[in-house]
Amino acid sequence: MEPETAERLLLSSLETPEHLIVLGRKYQLNSTNFPYYTDVAQFLWEYITEYGKAPNTELLLGEFPHFDVAPRQDFDHVAKVYADIHLTSQANTYFYTAQNLLSETPREAIPFLISRLQNLVHIEDQHQTVLDSRSTSERLEDYRSRRNGIGATNVFKTGVEPIDNFPVMLRRGQFVAILADTKVGKSWLALRIAAENYMAGRIVTIVSPELSLEELEMRSDVMMGRLMGYDLSYSALEIGQAGKQEETYEAFLKEWSGSNRKDWNVLNSLGTGSSVSVQDCATIARQTKADVLVVDGMPQLARPRDEKGWEGMEINARALKDIAIQQNCLVLTTQQLNREGAKDKGVPQAEHVAYSYGFNRELDLLLALGWDDISTVVRKIGVPFRRTGAPVTETFSISFDADRGDIGNQFVTEPTTFALDDFD
Repeated sequence: MEPETAERLLLSSLETPEHLIVLGRKYQLNSTNFPYYTDVAQFLWEYITEYGKAPNTELLLGEFPHFDVAPRQDFDHVAKVYADIHLTSQANTYFYTAQNLLSETPREAIPFLISRLQNLVHIEDQHQTVLDSRSTSERLEDYRSRRNGIGATNVFKTGVEPIDNFPVMLRRGQFVAILADTKVGKSWLALRIAAENYMAGRIVTIVSPELSLEELEMRSDVMMGRLMGYDLSYSALEIGQAGKQEETYEAFLKEWSGSNRKDWNVLNSLGTGSSVSVQDCATIARQTKADVLVVDGMPQLARPRDEKGWEGMEINARALKDIAIQQNCLVLTTQQLNREGAKDKGVPQAEHVAYSYGFNRELDLLLALGWDDISTVVRKIGVPFRRTGAPVTETFSISFDADRGDIGNQFVTEPTTFALDDFD
């Protein structure tokens, strides 16, 4: 099949966001990989991402009257055909460039060709492995590295003692949510998890569609100050309190800025003229090379148009999971309760997530946060949904003094159990 024909057939067969995910995840193809119909590809990517479906033929021809729309083909087949053609084209380009270099600088041409072909092989193989061909020593090393838990580069702690000690380990490629009612403190818990991993040397990116940039900065200062040994108060930062607090704050700022790391990135939507979208999250995660991406306020993310609330939520959840895989990072978001869950002041159950249970289908792990009768600076936390690993049937009481950033130390109380029906 001619490259132009394969490109036209594939573009004509795109229908859903899942098709775009397959092209990116399986074949490393995006809208820039269609040289004959670049504008058409860009339009289709943007339209399908925004509306959750492909435009009809009339709309597509209205935008591109010279594009010869083909009857829809079997997507899986035509995607594989085009991926093979694209891969061959890339290889031929490298061969052609190397051939020209050979006549001038052969010592540069050969390493050039080897490195480019190796990159192609790496792209093809980075999402697969043949387990029975890997050496025993290599797999045993992987096993032993997991024994060290957080020491592994793909494992993340939460900073919450009972969760880390269980242990519940978060990993790259996972999509994790914090479920809680309004004002319980899910945004603060997300920051606590982010700060824990920043202190472990990770790059953190926080996107908040609902908080102002000033609020994000002050909350970040309190949380990071606590972990760095500075006793800061959010309420004091709000009013610019003079005296001892100001001296402590100045010392903290000097130490933090003096690290020259530039690994704590915050973004909000105020002043942009539009709501933050999943595409915005993907872009900033890629630009900042985030190890941990926090999306604070899942319900506030822009949804594809013409989609019902629950359908748009599922599409966005699926896209965030894709970001976790594509960017090889941990994606952490915060989610509201539904009306039924809001009636109960305890730790929410998995079915209490707002906008239907479908959101949970994209999750790897759900942390649930609720009020605790012990004190106003104590919360109960649990794990009502965990895709893999032993069920966590208990809930735990933890310190939760958000004003001082003291979050995550365990209080010993009588355990509460989840119903086993809550687990998949």
